[in-house]
Amino acid sequence: MKKIIISLLAIFAITVVNAQEANEQANLKSQLELSEKRCAELIDLCKKLEKETGNEEVDEYAAAVVVAATASIANSTRLENFYYREIGETKDGVTDVNIKKPTLDDWIYLGKGIAAEATSINVASNKTEAAVKAAKSQKNPMKAAKIMKHCETSTKALKILTEESVESAKAVNQIIETLKSGKNL
Repeated sequence: MKKIIISLLAIFAITVVNAQEANEQANLKSQLELSEKRCAELIDLCKKLEKETGNEEVDEYAAAVVVAATASIANSTRLENFYYREIGETKDGVTDVNIKKPTLDDWIYLGKGIAAEATSINVASNKTEAAVKAAKSQKNPMKAAKIMKHCETSTKALKILTEESVESAKAVNQIIETLKSGKNL
C-alpha cells in the first residue's frame, strides 16, 4: 500500500513539474509575440523620427532614441532566434532536428547585450527634458507643432523601447536560469 501511495505521489509531482515547464514555455512564447509587436511599432516610430526638425535638441533626442531602438530590435530578434533554436523548432512551429542550439555562453552574451541597452536608453532619456524645453520655446506655431509632435513620437518610442528592454531581460534571465538548472525549455 505504501508503494502505491509513494508511486502516486511521484507521478503527481512529475505531472506538476511538467505542467509548470509547459506553462513557462507558453509564457515565453507569448512574451515573444508581444516583443514582435513592440518591435514592429518601434520600427514604425523610428521611420517617423528619421526626418529632422531643424531643432538641434529635438533632433539629438530623436537620434538617441533611434540608436537605442535599433539595438533593442536587434537584440529582440536574436532572442527570438535563440529561443526557437533552443526548443528545436522553426518560427512556424515545425520541428527541426538540424538546428544547433545556442550555448549557455551565447545566452549570457545576449543578456549582456540587452543589459547594455540600458546605457543607450539612459542617454536618450537624459535628452528628453532639453528637447521638450526647446520645443516649447519655439516661437513659430507651425514649427512648434511639428517639433512637439516629433518630441511626442520620440517619447512614445522611448516608452516602448524601455518596456521591450525590460521584458527581453526578463526572458533571457528566465531562460538562463532554466538552462543552469539543467532543465530543457
